[in-house]
Amino acid sequence: MYSDGGIYEGHFARGLPSGDGRRIYPNQELYDGNFVRGIADGVGRYEYSRSHYYGGEWKRGTKEGHGTEVWENGETYTGYYKEGLQNGTGTFKYTSSDAAQRSQYDGEWNEGEENGNGTLWFGDGRRFEGEFLAGKMHGRGKMFVTYSCRVAIAG
Repeated sequence: MYSDGGIYEGHFARGLPSGDGRRIYPNQELYDGNFVRGIADGVGRYEYSRSHYYGGEWKRGTKEGHGTEVWENGETYTGYYKEGLQNGTGTFKYTSSDAAQRSQYDGEWNEGEENGNGTLWFGDGRRFEGEFLAGKMHGRGKMFVTYSCRVAIAG
């Protein structure tokens, strides 16, 4: 048991969690995975709550490398992290029921924002392929729009 009331179950080396283990925090958050010198390092899963969790690679206690994060509202990100933020390439799936809103972004990320080249889909079928800066369409790109029409034939 830790002084903060948390619990660790697993392997130890030189008095510290090392190798496979499970740490339950006083607020009921949970990390299940690899530890190095008492810190999450390697592959593991951190549960912030039952419906918000991250599973993937860790480095010195921070999300680093490839992983998947799922939020309580059902949104997901699968891709690369650096220093705890989306960085590199990845796919974010949004849950908005509004057809004019974003439904999915697939592309480059920097410090947790869409940044670089990517493709953004909207719920109404539109798609933007191009450059992004600070989470917004910015620079060169193409917007693809789908139209539907009704044809009435009298006869």
